[in-house]
Amino acid sequence: MLYACLVVVLVGACILKSDTLSDDEAEMVALQALAFLASDEARLGRFLSLTGVTPSELHARAGMRDIQLATLVHLMGNESELLVFANEAHVPPEHVVEAHKQLGGEPGQ
Repeated sequence: MLYACLVVVLVGACILKSDTLSDDEAEMVALQALAFLASDEARLGRFLSLTGVTPSELHARAGMRDIQLATLVHLMGNESELLVFANEAHVPPEHVVEAHKQLGGEPGQ
């Protein structure tokens, strides 16, 4: 899984060029965001605590839409963490909101 996360991070920044994200690009942003959270024990712990997801559930369902949306909602709810993610992943912060919308997230969620 670590290898897949590295590929996501390396490839993801290269494909995000337009203002509107495709489904694949939105999923890429969500997976990048999850890799970002998983890269720091405190960040991951906070995410797991706030969402109620267990580490084993996260591992088993990382590619599922509900986990992707929860990851994006988590980042959208913490501006400083969102900006750190955007900087490290070379992704405009607006793409997190766009990815959330593209993956079926409800406005204001």
